[in-house]
Amino acid sequence: MKKKQIELVKDNYDKNITYKVINAKYNDAIKNKYYLEALMISYALVEDRLRSFLYFLGLIETNENNKLYICDKNEDIIELLKIKNRDFNKYEFNDISSKYGAIARITKWVNSSKCIKKKKSYLYILNYECESLDIDGILESVSKMKKWIDFRNEITHGLLNKNVDSLYKELEERTKEGKRYFNFFASQVKILKKENSIRKFLSLK
Repeated sequence: MKKKQIELVKDNYDKNITYKVINAKYNDAIKNKYYLEALMISYALVEDRLRSFLYFLGLIETNENNKLYICDKNEDIIELLKIKNRDFNKYEFNDISSKYGAIARITKWVNSSKCIKKKKSYLYILNYECESLDIDGILESVSKMKKWIDFRNEITHGLLNKNVDSLYKELEERTKEGKRYFNFFASQVKILKKENSIRKFLSLK
């Protein structure tokens, strides 16, 4: 595994400090109209909450990596996620698209699923816990998110080839759009985290 150049947070206390500092940086950037900086921060905030969403669905085992967690109890998720031609033992949610894509497939399934008779199963608990979430809001967010991600990627990978007037016409709103996604998914993660039923079922800490 490639060695990280920046040290990871050690625990939840350390993570909370990082959140406070980065959120303060975002607010300062918005206040001073540093929208390029704010957009990068909002992107990181959204991706972190998407990761936490998958974490509390029991699809990521630890905070050390983004590897898909599969065991005997939750192997039904493989078909649901529709990850084709992959080695599931090596699959990782390493980019924001893989994260929101997995969330989209799961919430679409929850939105259309029928009664699951096998109560002591991962899919039953997944469906039950997701009923407490704002499924319509999640589906709406992930459907709109791709355009927002594409906008950010255009800036990240081709900023100096963009017309300045066109860039700044949407930059402020796109930046604030990202923070709205963050706030929304943070609220959904909080619901999953409250009982933490899915991770408990899978015997995950």
